[in-house]
Amino acid sequence: YRVVVKSGVCSSANSNAATINVDPITVGGSTGSAAVYCTTINSGAINLSGYTGTIQGWESSTDNFATHTSIAGTSANLNYNNVSQNTKYRALVKSGTCSSEYSTPTLITVDVSLKIDLGADTTLCFAGNEIWKGIVADTFASILWSTGSTAANIEISEPSQVWVTVTNKNSCEATANINITEYCKPVSLCFPDVITPNGDGINDAFMPCEGDYIEITNDNYSKVVNNVNFEYFEVLDRWGVSVFKSAAVMPNWDAKYQGAMVPDGTYFWIVKYSDTSNAQYEQNGYLTVLGK
Repeated sequence: YRVVVKSGVCSSANSNAATINVDPITVGGSTGSAAVYCTTINSGAINLSGYTGTIQGWESSTDNFATHTSIAGTSANLNYNNVSQNTKYRALVKSGTCSSEYSTPTLITVDVSLKIDLGADTTLCFAGNEIWKGIVADTFASILWSTGSTAANIEISEPSQVWVTVTNKNSCEATANINITEYCKPVSLCFPDVITPNGDGINDAFMPCEGDYIEITNDNYSKVVNNVNFEYFEVLDRWGVSVFKSAAVMPNWDAKYQGAMVPDGTYFWIVKYSDTSNAQYEQNGYLTVLGK
């Protein structure tokens, strides 16, 4: 703009020109899609598009921009490397004398929380009907076992190298494995030479014990005798009369014959059994019954 001035009959003159610049309104633009990494070893680039003005710099924040770190640079492309936690990035744009505006932020997600463990390598007596139970959380996005199962729980009944791979909602993946071998505890059974069937719950019945006279109970039964196949058990009185007989079950005589308690005295017993390797065993001995 300028002013034209004239004085009387004198020729006109122009004032100095004044320039009015009109800057476009600042538009912050968009930084594009988010990215997810499952490791802290990562790299990528954020590209700013759709902006109007000049890039003043970039900012990053790990708390949704309650605080931020300034990043020098006026390029529309920002490179990042080895981001270690969830971080948002945005650009600051300014058009001329117009107010500055931020771009939309881009979130870089770093998910290193996924961990899974099947425990240490182990041994089981599969021949004695022991099984290995594999369990993972049922909250994973996907589960795949070495058996092909996609369930959260599996059971293994033979020596195996087992692995499981899981993914979470961010498509991060973790794998764990375990080596399961077979070992059946060698047979080492003992039998009592005295029982006192008086109903006090202590030593009331004739049944096997583990080596060193460790009583077999419901709690340790599977660990002690799961690899033993009892084939024959018989108790005879002093005259050779059979007062108890069983087969294919663990010997367990309550000192009764035909429903009544046998007289106190000495009895002879025979046990035949085999282990999971088909080794045959036969034991016998004398038993004193003291019920009174």
